[in-house]
Amino acid sequence: MSSYRLPEIIYQIATDRSSPYVHTETKRVRNKLRHDTLRNPPVYKYTYMTQDYCLGSLQGGILQPIQQHTWDVTWSSTKPCNTLFTIHPYFSGYELGSFFPEEEKLMVDGVVASKATYNKEDKWTGSSPYEATFQHKNSIIVLYDIPRETNYGHIDAFFPKDLDERIEDPSGWIFCRDGTIYIAYYPLKPYEWIDEKENYRLRSRELKNGCILEVSSRPEVGSFEEFKTKVRNTVIDLRDFDRRLRVRYTTTGGERMEFTFGGQRLLNGKEIDFRAYRLFNGPYLQAEVGSQTLRMSYKDWYRVLDFKKVKVETNVSTDWSTDR
Repeated sequence: MSSYRLPEIIYQIATDRSSPYVHTETKRVRNKLRHDTLRNPPVYKYTYMTQDYCLGSLQGGILQPIQQHTWDVTWSSTKPCNTLFTIHPYFSGYELGSFFPEEEKLMVDGVVASKATYNKEDKWTGSSPYEATFQHKNSIIVLYDIPRETNYGHIDAFFPKDLDERIEDPSGWIFCRDGTIYIAYYPLKPYEWIDEKENYRLRSRELKNGCILEVSSRPEVGSFEEFKTKVRNTVIDLRDFDRRLRVRYTTTGGERMEFTFGGQRLLNGKEIDFRAYRLFNGPYLQAEVGSQTLRMSYKDWYRVLDFKKVKVETNVSTDWSTDR
């Protein structure tokens, strides 16, 4: 319908999954009108992409009212609902009042009139100030510290019904398989299963709560049995969890992750500093915060968009061949 043709470098970046990679970003929330000293607090994004799956996360907290999705693992599948994630179903006039100008006491009813799931305990989207994440490549730790007086003092995890296997292992891990994709989910507190139309809902009612997750695939680790063996041999240290909400986890790759809710994220003893994140940083996209310049790289090709000068610099054709 249009004469526009996608630049070849963008096509190649968008479709090349030959090598796993980490991509990070710094963005911002929409304008905050109340309850913060910053108009646009930063949002930090972490993505681990492979040919078979993607694990991505935000740092947690209230970054977007109503429809935030803080983290998930999504994988290649011929079946629907090919994703797994957790949520604390939080809602409040305080959250809405941070972003919208109306009277806080009236906002929940106003939002529910058009977005009926907003105040429901079984919703699958939403932010929570009591949720935080720490991701490294194909592993993530998710923690919750829910006050007793908060609406809905539980967390839920989405497990699709179409998984080929869902095994509750004596080690405490829940192992899942969809074809050649393997997922290991470790609930930090007791839970129950709720049978729903398209999924099983794992619900845990402890206020200090969380999970650990690792994802892998046959090309990376071999068989499902080999994956389960590797995960069972990982080290989980929860000695300080009930008192300090601290988790120490050594991944199947031998990386030491340490995460304290409201505190440090340590990888192999070194603190993760989100302030060091660039606007875009990965093998294909690079940009500094505030630079107004984006560099795309793919093998020997590059394309630079300079929004200060409204200029494009490239060493590859902008045309997409008609037989592509």
